Amino acid sequence: MKAQFRRRPRQEIQTIKNIAKPTGVRNIKKYIKSPPQAGQIFSKLELKCPINTKSAIWYNDLLRFKKLDKKYESIIEGDKLFIVNLKQNPYHLETIGIPNASVPPEIEEFVKQYIDVEEIFESLLGNKLKNLYIDLNWEFPSLNPNIKKFFAF
Repeated sequence: MKAQFRRRPRQEIQTIKNIAKPTGVRNIKKYIKSPPQAGQIFSKLELKCPINTKSAIWYNDLLRFKKLDKKYESIIEGDKLFIVNLKQNPYHLETIGIPNASVPPEIEEFVKQYIDVEEIFESLLGNKLKNLYIDLNWEFPSLNPNIKKFFAF
């Protein structure tokens, strides 16, 4: 199952929102320690900033950095968003929030290029499957198809 999820061609994933984690956001201003200063792209965040709030702040900062904040809506408190885990990228972001509204093509392309499908699988589907197996008192099967080769002597 994990292999099928991973092998899906990117063009088959109709939108990033289909595989991202849906959530809401609150207290955005509370967790901004300081807005980006001259020469900086991203805000400094307070300690223990929740991932959904961090994702929303980083999206808004990226929107401003790319000068798209006049054309596209920022994520505000009470909005629904989709959390996307990212691989290593030029901005060193671990995650970004995608609003339920329209997303600029520049940001959508960035997200498509650096989306971490493995991490999304683990956090959304893998953990739920593991919990189901625990509830049923079943042994969770290995999702790595090469595990038998490793232990074969």
